[in-house]
Amino acid sequence: MMKNEVKKLDELVVGASAAIIDYRGKIFLTERNSSLLDFGGCWTFPGGKVEGTDKTVKETMIREVEEETGFKPKSAVKFGFYKSHSGPRRIISLVFLVREWTGKLKIQEEEVSNVGWFYYDEAIKLKLAFAYRNVIEDLFQVRLLALAPKK
Repeated sequence: MMKNEVKKLDELVVGASAAIIDYRGKIFLTERNSSLLDFGGCWTFPGGKVEGTDKTVKETMIREVEEETGFKPKSAVKFGFYKSHSGPRRIISLVFLVREWTGKLKIQEEEVSNVGWFYYDEAIKLKLAFAYRNVIEDLFQVRLLALAPKK
């Protein structure tokens, strides 16, 4: 690099998402519309980036879950920080564990094309966005996700 050249730094995006897990050990995932720039056509946890009106990262997660799914988390605990890339952007997201929620499913059609509840062995086979494969593996390792029952 020449003396006067400035290396362009990646844009940093901070976000929050929810690992919504039911009593059966199934996780709720949303499929992003294929027309979206970031992770289009991939399965993801409900979530998004922190906006200026959000007072906390937890508030971001709650807002995004409500916008994308119609669910309102009743309780949420921090599960972990995860990082990934999307083009020139570095993404860091705090994943919350949600086991209780209210509301009826109402998807945000601009961003979400499909939704579903998945056992670990079903979810891990999907085309997953961000670092959600790692999150799903971690959730399974601590026995929060179950395997599909044998038929």
